[in-house]
Amino acid sequence: AKEGLGGEELASIVDNAEDAPLNEQERAIMIFATKVVRDATAITQADIDALKTHALTDAEIFDIVAAAAARCFFSKTLDALGTSPDQTYVDKLGPELSEKLALGRPIERDA
Repeated sequence: AKEGLGGEELASIVDNAEDAPLNEQERAIMIFATKVVRDATAITQADIDALKTHALTDAEIFDIVAAAAARCFFSKTLDALGTSPDQTYVDKLGPELSEKLALGRPIERDA
C-alpha cells in the first residue's frame, strides 16, 4: 500500500502470487519468500539459481531470506504472546484485505 498499490491489487498478490500484477522479478521474489515461510528446508539450489536469472545477487537473496525469516519470527512472537491485530490495521487496509493478510490470531474488533 505504501508503494501505491490499491486494495484490489494487494488482494490479488496475496491470493495468487503466480498471477499477481507484479513484474517477473517481483513475482519470483514473492514465490521464493513464500517457500521460505512455508518450508525453508525445501529450498534448493535450483530455487536460488532461479532468482539469479532475475538479476538478483547473493546479497539480495540473503536479504529476501532474512526478511521472510524475521517476519516469521515477529509473527510467531506476537502469536505466542496472544497479541492480535487491532482495529487500526482494519481501518488502514479495509476489512477484506486485512482478513487476507492476518495469519494467526483473528483481528480484534472495536465494539
